[in-house]
Amino acid sequence: MARVIARVSGVALRPGVSRNGRLYTRDAIGRMVARAQDKLSGGGTLPVKGPAPVPISQLTHHAAAAADDSLRIVGAVRRMSLDEDGAARFDADIADTPHGRTIASLLDTSDGQPPFLRNVSIRGAWVGDTQTLPGKDGDLVTGADLELFGLDYTGSPGVPGAQVDRFEWASGPPHPDESGDGRDLIYESVPEAHVTPITEEAAMTDEQFRVFLAGVRETLTAGQVLGTQPPPATAPAAGPAPVGPPKPLHQMNSDELADFGSAWWTSRSEADGLKSPFWR
Repeated sequence: MARVIARVSGVALRPGVSRNGRLYTRDAIGRMVARAQDKLSGGGTLPVKGPAPVPISQLTHHAAAAADDSLRIVGAVRRMSLDEDGAARFDADIADTPHGRTIASLLDTSDGQPPFLRNVSIRGAWVGDTQTLPGKDGDLVTGADLELFGLDYTGSPGVPGAQVDRFEWASGPPHPDESGDGRDLIYESVPEAHVTPITEEAAMTDEQFRVFLAGVRETLTAGQVLGTQPPPATAPAAGPAPVGPPKPLHQMNSDELADFGSAWWTSRSEADGLKSPFWR
């Protein structure tokens, strides 16, 4: 079974007129509860043959259900019953997911303080024909039967009194750096890389590339790589001499090597008219 982070119970629907102009009778709510109990009768187990029990889901809000956003599923109704006033009561589990933990934190009353969120709203449909009746503030829509598909959280309830009235953590509130079973989480991501943008300049010609390689051979002699002084070199006939390294190359860090390469290339490009985004 999926990991449960918290458990809640409360009222899903009460008899009366909703703020959306719907009349819910005790009989219709009773049939809705009976249908829900039939859906939940599988007890969360998968049958060997035949369709699996249909869950009565809980989402963060109705729009997530309309968009079929599975990542917004935060729990499931486990039990439904009728109280003495004809109201539909529910028991539900909240899943250990990012959105589930957010909803649980908003519903939390374990500190003795009022919750930040408490209301729920049914997601369902009339079964069979509906009828329109005159009401105090306009026409009312009602029906003899009702089916419950889900019970979502809302900050704007349509039915007064449809709300969570009991909350409990399954095993204490989770710490942000703990997994659902209390173990410390390990993060193995590498530090963020910092990328320097480069521009797309024209590529070197074959002749320019040969000049480039000749300059590298002049500058990166075996003596420089090993940390000894390079043998004297004859300056080129035209243009400035290549920039030499300020210290042996094998003692430079990456930034120093990049700076040396950039300075060296600038000296060559001034003499030969070369352009390249090679170094930085």
